Amino acid sequence: MKNISIPAVKNLEKIAVACRRSNWHRSIKPPGWATVAPPRGYVISSTVAQIRDCPSLTTVYFSVYGVDPHPDPHKWCSKRTNGILIRTYTNGADEFVHLRRLELLKVNWKVYDDYDEETLDMCNGKDHRWVNYTSYKGYRVLDDILEQVYKSSGGCNTEWTEPGRDMSLPEKAWKALERGFKRVRKMPQ
Repeated sequence: MKNISIPAVKNLEKIAVACRRSNWHRSIKPPGWATVAPPRGYVISSTVAQIRDCPSLTTVYFSVYGVDPHPDPHKWCSKRTNGILIRTYTNGADEFVHLRRLELLKVNWKVYDDYDEETLDMCNGKDHRWVNYTSYKGYRVLDDILEQVYKSSGGCNTEWTEPGRDMSLPEKAWKALERGFKRVRKMPQ
């Protein structure tokens, strides 16, 4: 989202960013970065500022021009839509931001040539991955801390697909975030 400008609209919940032509798949090669691990140290501070300016925004879709994005994140990896899901948690002045982005690893050209909204394939886990981006007090949340936060929240894990804003976390989760903040602040950025 760092190269996308989201308008500051208080009641904007979802936005579709048409960023590809319908035949975009014919001119690309499968991405070489798909074989490397997801980024770990990505700073999302500019994204967090945009998210604060849109307090209701939960979903950003990236789609083909003229094609409505599919609303169900489980079907995004049909390779016609991908996007970002947004969750924010607040505790007084503290805010924890967790973004999940669907990253496509393969492009299936046949899928685009035979586009039929009714036959969208379900995600099979081989041609995509969900990548977590986090921010707490301007720093990323370490993977082990992120696991602790969700484990202490009861019933939810880091692989959520239901976005939300101004959500709550138990005190135990906020303490884990604070411990992680103290650790990550000492690390080279």
